[in-house]
Amino acid sequence: MVAKLWDLVDGKVKISAHCYTIEDFKAVIDTFGEATASKIFTVYQYMADLNPDTNPFANISEVGKLEFIVSKTCPKLPIEIDWNDDVFQEGIETTRTCYATGSYRGYLAQKTLRDKVIYAVQNAPVSASKDDGNTSELDRLLKVLDNVTESTRKAFSEFEAEQGLVQRKGGRRAVTRTIGGKATELE
Repeated sequence: MVAKLWDLVDGKVKISAHCYTIEDFKAVIDTFGEATASKIFTVYQYMADLNPDTNPFANISEVGKLEFIVSKTCPKLPIEIDWNDDVFQEGIETTRTCYATGSYRGYLAQKTLRDKVIYAVQNAPVSASKDDGNTSELDRLLKVLDNVTESTRKAFSEFEAEQGLVQRKGGRRAVTRTIGGKATELE
């Protein structure tokens, strides 16, 4: 199950006792105060949470994800923050590490690889000329993408099963997916 570092209440992180005992989080609170730290922790939460039921940014590509989340969740912070600073990068990694189960790490690795392959395909120049054509390389890359996509789906299914995620089916009926492939209906 996912570690409980803080609660997300009305779109804001509610700082818990854990934030005062984990040095990476305490340093942010001491330096910026609770109000700004809450916004910073919201970014940490959205960067680390891979559950699409609790994170609207879960399906965003890992390539450029931080910049997108910052621009959408806290574009008007009262201070200037360099999100590439070690303090913030370590905070994000600490959050991810606290959430990291085996299936979480596997899914994150597959998702990141898939995002990178998709980025490569999107940005590859296409040339069909006889002298400098690259269509055969692109064809191989698309086959790699198919394999990585299938592996990513499998890793996500394992992540869902481990986390006990709820999935909606048909007419508003919620089911919990299990490893055996059978769905258990919830009330």
